[in-house]
Amino acid sequence: MSAKCLQFLFNLSKIRPSTPEEQEKASISDEPLAIKIAKRATPVLVSRCKEIIKQYLADDKAASDDLPNHRVDELIEVLRCLKTLDQPEAEGTIKKGHLLELYSLLTELVRSRDEEVRLQLMDIFAEVGTVVKTLISK
Repeated sequence: MSAKCLQFLFNLSKIRPSTPEEQEKASISDEPLAIKIAKRATPVLVSRCKEIIKQYLADDKAASDDLPNHRVDELIEVLRCLKTLDQPEAEGTIKKGHLLELYSLLTELVRSRDEEVRLQLMDIFAEVGTVVKTLISK
């Protein structure tokens, strides 16, 4: 159940085009409903991801053996979704701002015993590098 709720939060946080019905209801000056929803859902999503990562780190550190597959799979799915998520840009924010916000926690995951977790992190850190290059070039 929690996996479905988390996936729902990721879906709400994604930038998506407005439906014809949403466009019809909105006035010319209104921000699309999908963007409004994403802007409100993203902070909740990032908070939940922080909790998942922190719990994984604590459990991985305390465990004498590998964590159960479902725990590792949950983290890997969170990392995959975080990597592909583009936040709606508001004033002073960037599309991948959630990765910068989670960066210090993500660096702690480097010590994970699971190779797939480390591979996902490599992809995320490459994405963070692209974000930083873009910010520097502005």
